[in-house]
Amino acid sequence: QTFMEILDKMNCPRQWHENRSDWYIEFKNGSEIWLGGFDEKERTEKLLGHEYNILYFNEISQISYDAIELGLTRLARRTGKFVNKAFFDCNPPSPLHWSHRLFIEGINPRDIKVPIENRKDYFSMLMNPIDNKENLSDDYMIRLGTLSERAKRRMLYGEWVKPDGAVYEEFTERNIIPKSSVPSIERY
Repeated sequence: QTFMEILDKMNCPRQWHENRSDWYIEFKNGSEIWLGGFDEKERTEKLLGHEYNILYFNEISQISYDAIELGLTRLARRTGKFVNKAFFDCNPPSPLHWSHRLFIEGINPRDIKVPIENRKDYFSMLMNPIDNKENLSDDYMIRLGTLSERAKRRMLYGEWVKPDGAVYEEFTERNIIPKSSVPSIERY
């Protein structure tokens, strides 16, 4: 919805064709932008049926790392010397989320003992509503100011905030002991 509104507001002659049954936009130069999601099997299958130069994952706090890995298998199209890229965005969830591990800590979300290869290829930037104030309504900014302290830190200031009431605030996969290390005991 937002993407189509932006295209319609551009001050230029219409240079694209919309396919609303398969959800893609084709431009006169042959470029295409496909819109889809990993929330339903049918939508996922449509995305997996193609290869792409660029992938943009929106709201990754709502996408599993399994789905991200599956999507990245489609980042395979070869177009001259173009370097394929993936972009991600989110309102920062808990620092225990896979995205914090990958982009902030620089560790493999599957095995937190292993740093990611090519660390320079993974980086993050902060853009919060204050940085984008001119494009947001005054009412929206006022509402953000009335949020709980935790929600304000996350949604207004872009901080990675642990969930309220977390029983094990310091728990990570580093705390898991291999079964072979647990001593034998008679009673549990």
